[in-house]
Amino acid sequence: ELAMSDQNNTDNSRIAYLDKIRALIVLLVVVIHVTDAYSQYTTWWPINDNNAFLFDIVLITLDLFIMPTLFFISGYCALLSIRTKTLSAFLYGKLIRLVIPWLVGISVMGVISRYFYNLSRGFNLNLSRFFSEHFQGMFSLSTGFIYDQSQFNQQHLWYISVLLVFTLVFGISYKLTAHMRSNPIATNCVTKKSVFGVFIAAIVVGIVSTYLYSKFSIGSALITSFLQFQPSRITLYIAMFVLGII
Repeated sequence: ELAMSDQNNTDNSRIAYLDKIRALIVLLVVVIHVTDAYSQYTTWWPINDNNAFLFDIVLITLDLFIMPTLFFISGYCALLSIRTKTLSAFLYGKLIRLVIPWLVGISVMGVISRYFYNLSRGFNLNLSRFFSEHFQGMFSLSTGFIYDQSQFNQQHLWYISVLLVFTLVFGISYKLTAHMRSNPIATNCVTKKSVFGVFIAAIVVGIVSTYLYSKFSIGSALITSFLQFQPSRITLYIAMFVLGII
């Protein structure tokens, strides 16, 4: 029913249950970062208090599904959004809703978070020099792996940079292939079996990529200054975004 309802979708229409799920996930993101302060798995957290096994369980459980769920919902909503807009309007909307908040975040919140991380570990920091190096790293377009907090990184805002790339690639691809579709997407081609197959494929890809990540001990994230992601999970996020579209 929801797959068909998008034909009457407008810019102001919302899917209430998806909004509620997304709000719940965002709340759980706050919860998982609270548990970081008490988990033995996140000794890199700025302030790491006494560890407790219960928080380890909460951390591991939430970490399984919160980000894949967000990427799934984003893929689902991206298709609904682009069907009602031109490519330029679609991209402009992403600029306003994603790029601007993201730039403000990594240039303000990111540098403050890194500063207190280093300060809490007793580093004697020159404030003006620290901020200057942060912005130099931000615009350096350097590539490589992140191994510690002394390197420039986007902190928790990596999600927006990945989502932005997914959305732009999808939007441009969708419009470029419009001539190949007589209808936006034939909903009768999507069956429970096909969705289940993509879901299983996403799980397998996630398991394999996580194994390879741990096997070769890759750094915690790959970065090109304006794109940051976890190598062990990026394939899973791609699969969930695609599954949302399907």
